[in-house]
Amino acid sequence: MRNSSQPLLSVLQGSGPLYLQIYHRIRALVLSGAWPPGTQLPSSRALARDLGISRNTAILAIDKLMSDGWIISRTGSGIYVSSEAPPSRPPLPSGGAARAPSSVPVPFEIAHAATDVFPVAAWSKIQSKVWTNAAAEALHEGSGAGWAPLRNAIASYLHAVRGIACSPDQILVVSSSQSALDLCIRALARQGDEIWVEDPGYPYAREAFQAHGLEQVTVPVDGEGIDVARGIGIAGDARLAYVTPACQFPTCSILSAARRKLILDWAARTGNFIIEDDWDFNAILDTSQPADPLAASGSEQVLHIHSFNRLLFPALRIAALVVPAPLVDRFLSARRTIDGFPNVPNQIALTEFMDQGLLSSHLRRCRMAFEERRAALHAAAREHLSRWMRIDETRPGLHALAWTDYGDSELATIARNGGIACLGVSDFKIAPSPFPGALLLGCAAFKPEAIRGAAKRLADLLAHSLEGTR
Repeated sequence: MRNSSQPLLSVLQGSGPLYLQIYHRIRALVLSGAWPPGTQLPSSRALARDLGISRNTAILAIDKLMSDGWIISRTGSGIYVSSEAPPSRPPLPSGGAARAPSSVPVPFEIAHAATDVFPVAAWSKIQSKVWTNAAAEALHEGSGAGWAPLRNAIASYLHAVRGIACSPDQILVVSSSQSALDLCIRALARQGDEIWVEDPGYPYAREAFQAHGLEQVTVPVDGEGIDVARGIGIAGDARLAYVTPACQFPTCSILSAARRKLILDWAARTGNFIIEDDWDFNAILDTSQPADPLAASGSEQVLHIHSFNRLLFPALRIAALVVPAPLVDRFLSARRTIDGFPNVPNQIALTEFMDQGLLSSHLRRCRMAFEERRAALHAAAREHLSRWMRIDETRPGLHALAWTDYGDSELATIARNGGIACLGVSDFKIAPSPFPGALLLGCAAFKPEAIRGAAKRLADLLAHSLEGTR
């Protein structure tokens, strides 16, 4: 059966000559094993029709594939993947947006914390103290809002570090950003309500909104963050807006001051709500202080999510949701419909960790490590990868954006097939958007020597796959 053109549609979101985009995409499908030797390809006429391009463009792509030995023509029959094409590698588990990180970091994964920097010995000592001195308290379920001393500590921390003036009563301790999102939806929205979502954006948030039956309104992201004016124009009455203003995921854009004011004014005028996920605020390494979060404005329309899992270690399972004072009772009622009781022993340990000043020390160590690792990534990319991509060294974040004239999905596929975990911005897009294609190269969890080795290996893979070198 002739293959469909459907897997090629993503090339229209790439950059560079269109016939080369099609060429590289077909070659990636062959290399990945998706189109094995003997597979019949769509004809040039079918490609032109399905992709909405000229037939001459389709013919150019097919001619190049044929001249390079990837496909062959059988008279009167059609075009097929050549039996002489390189054997496909067994596909690795997808590195796509819906995959959770593996238990052991693989360069250049983007979802891992810098666990090698975490003071395990100090944490173990605190945990031992918890079970020695507070075993009875630790064994009880505790409050649905969270351990009271921890909420006090988090309120002080958020005020000092993020400029958010809130009382401990406004803080709900939850297990993750995802559970905080779930709670916000349960408390504030009904099925069918509209919510702004960033595009490209965080896929797990979109899954949560879909699970609750919300109508997602995709709002494009550019160098200033989410396009607030566009969101107002598309869905000015949306019940919720989900944003990552400190360091937008995955573009690392920082929401501009003008757009901060605009979205706060929108929420105040309409009475609708902003869910602010303080994603990777600690990655703002190029300035002395990250921009204040929206919640620091004092607006009663902003819900603020702050996770300790990415900052400390993922198995901690502690995050904080800051709720406007008038909504606290509503959120506590919604909390009881889920499970009601976050993990108490870890809450007690985190309280002690913060009270001893260890969190502040850890933040400083993390920033030093991140600066070193980002510098190593930038240098390695300049040395090994500049033929195919250009690292954007101007953006913050615990991953780097590497602009490329090749399709970012194709490059990510080549990397994953060679054992390197890699994603493209296109993996996080919902609709065609003005944000260009780029690879996401994570560096937070990897020491400089691992980063340099992975960059060299990625260069070898790209040279072999894209240029046919040996």
